[in-house]
Amino acid sequence: MKLNYVFLFLSDPLDSRIPDVEYEKEYKAASKYFSVGLINQERLFEDNVVTTTYKISNDDIIVYRGWMLKPQLYDRLVTYVEKNGGQMFTNLSELNIRI
Repeated sequence: MKLNYVFLFLSDPLDSRIPDVEYEKEYKAASKYFSVGLINQERLFEDNVVTTTYKISNDDIIVYRGWMLKPQLYDRLVTYVEKNGGQMFTNLSELNIRI
């Protein structure tokens, strides 16, 4: 089984098709060596809904790169990833955070 590391970055708040300007260089660098995707920042922070441009599947290890999330939002991201067959590189229990 080959693991696939995927870096998910927050999208620009005004254009969900491009990375947040603060993470643009990191996004471009990561895309040279890993699979990358975007999390719609507006939907995440305003609607508490996770949507991504990358289709998560089995064997995907997801690395979140973005602004610090409240534990409830990070848990929502973990749930989304796991429902789609992937797993997070870092989960809440490893961070010793309770919801």
